Amino acid sequence: MNIFITGASGFIGGAIARRLRGAHTIKAMSRSERSDAVLRELGVEPVRCELGAVRPEDLAGCEVVIHCAAFVEQWGTREQFWQANVEGTQQLLDAARQAGANFDYAHRQSGSRRRVGARARQRRPGLLRDR
Repeated sequence: MNIFITGASGFIGGAIARRLRGAHTIKAMSRSERSDAVLRELGVEPVRCELGAVRPEDLAGCEVVIHCAAFVEQWGTREQFWQANVEGTQQLLDAARQAGANFDYAHRQSGSRRRVGARARQRRPGLLRDR
């Protein structure tokens, strides 16, 4: 399966990328050369884009988008948090729908995940289950 992960250079997204990389083709959002290097070390193809500006072309060929990125600074304005975490997620969801990909997202606060998107009603085996 072809999978696109946001936040793959972070703790949660990185753990997901490590778990899936052997059995799936992984692309991941990258905002910097440093992030590119981290992703390449994980065996993941970096795609240069930012939350809130992901194009459907960035997701081309991906069947699933796993969203783990967020604005998680200790300090910031309500607008900064809203722009990244709400509007950025909505923009990514729209891009995933346009690209025909399913969309999974991880709730950092609860550790849970949800699936929404173009084919969300289809049952698929859990990506993270033990093989």
